[in-house]
Amino acid sequence: MPARLVDVVNVKDWGAKGDNIANDRAAIQAAIDAALAAGGGIVFFPPGAYTIGTGGLTCGSENPNISVNFFGGGKDSSGVYGANHSGYLISKGSATYDAISRIDSIAVENGSTTVGTGGIRITRQGACVLDSNIAGFIGIDAVDAIGASIASVSGVGIIGNLVTPPPMCTAGTIGIAIGSGMIYGCRLMGAWDIAFALSGYGSAISASSTESCNIGVRVGWSPRSLSNPTVAGEYPAYGAVVEGLQTEQLQIAVELYRAHGCVVHGNAFTGTVGIAHGNVTAMSWSGGQAHVTTQDNPNGIPDGSWLLVNVNWLPIGHPWRQTMMQQVTVTGPNTFHFAMNDPGTPWPGNTSWFYAQGPSIRCRIATECAIIANQAGHNAPYPIDLDYDGQAQHRNNVYVCDDVNRGWLMPTDTSNIAAWHFDRCGSPIRHPSDPGIAPSNPNAKMHVADLPGNFTPVNEFFPPGPFEGQEYDVIDGSAFGFAPPHDAGFADRVIGGGNGRYKVRYDGQHWRRIG
Repeated sequence: MPARLVDVVNVKDWGAKGDNIANDRAAIQAAIDAALAAGGGIVFFPPGAYTIGTGGLTCGSENPNISVNFFGGGKDSSGVYGANHSGYLISKGSATYDAISRIDSIAVENGSTTVGTGGIRITRQGACVLDSNIAGFIGIDAVDAIGASIASVSGVGIIGNLVTPPPMCTAGTIGIAIGSGMIYGCRLMGAWDIAFALSGYGSAISASSTESCNIGVRVGWSPRSLSNPTVAGEYPAYGAVVEGLQTEQLQIAVELYRAHGCVVHGNAFTGTVGIAHGNVTAMSWSGGQAHVTTQDNPNGIPDGSWLLVNVNWLPIGHPWRQTMMQQVTVTGPNTFHFAMNDPGTPWPGNTSWFYAQGPSIRCRIATECAIIANQAGHNAPYPIDLDYDGQAQHRNNVYVCDDVNRGWLMPTDTSNIAAWHFDRCGSPIRHPSDPGIAPSNPNAKMHVADLPGNFTPVNEFFPPGPFEGQEYDVIDGSAFGFAPPHDAGFADRVIGGGNGRYKVRYDGQHWRRIG
């Protein structure tokens, strides 16, 4: 075949059978090599099942200008099937450059039962994987595009081998990993540690779904896993967007691990144990509903799984001031998880978990949000701990926020969720080993530890502001018998005092009871 006519290379012209019997690896590799030698082109797979045994396919080049596309043909399926292959089924191999620029309408499947088998590795800038199905890979990414800026993965269905089902799927496995690119309309099922991993600049996932994995989306990628959280190597994400994501039967729906300027919008987490925050800056989480069902265990999620909002490490500092929550509804038991694996104060009776060093949710603005949390967290014998001392106590905060508008967080008692409007809230319920704290009272309800207007210069988290005219519903902590400064009785700030709930308004000098 003359070299210059090889713009479209039909693998059957190079001896591939596609009958699901013959080993077509050598023939397909010859077709790829012909396209590479001709300066690039299209490798075409007519409908059929092309088995390649235990060997992989290499599409690499020493010339960065060479581009090769893989296309399946017609309405019938075109599939490439491997078996117990170690490495990636399709990759650049040892070549300097990845020549793959597009994989379209091809099923890539591996019959492996060996950990360490991956699907497609793309490092070429601007590469695309479209309308394809990828199945059966263990231990390496099904699609790895971390090194491919402005890459696109669209309309791809991925099914993993269910070697280890949730809650601890095979550590380190990733369905689609992408850097500075777009994942759109993809569906991923089964036994991945991480379904989708985003890194780089402007990465996004939209209109996609996943189920039966440990983590749905990790924003800010790292090879660490739930079973091995100390693995080195990180790829942060800047300006990432997670929208239109539907998840089921996961441990964590969205993990913001190294996320800067992230937006989480319009997602539905069902039978899923929700959102995890790592080091997060300037995040917006809006327009979604999360339904946590760990206690009832209807979807095979064991009790005590990771919870809706988990703190692994959320640093004390300024980045939260650009963080916003809007129109978010979160319901269900076991909503918050204060424990972490970093050094800290051991959780009572459990030396493997520690008090978190920052709040579970910390943001600048919360608008029209309703968060109901019925239990403090993992193996926790106490109700929610909302106490906050801005100078000395920087842990165990459920919610810290400057501007709350229509909606708040309500522990245990959910009868009046819409009426709670707090800038700061607290509870005397802390571990009795904390110095100066009254013994824990599991029957106490949330109260306001220190409403705005009573600030100290060292409290950088709540700068003074124009609070005149704002109204807040409160619970008088003195009703529960706790001594100052943790009683929040408002005897010096609220005219009339009283027990239970009442409404107060700040007039610029004092908090006054109204109504």
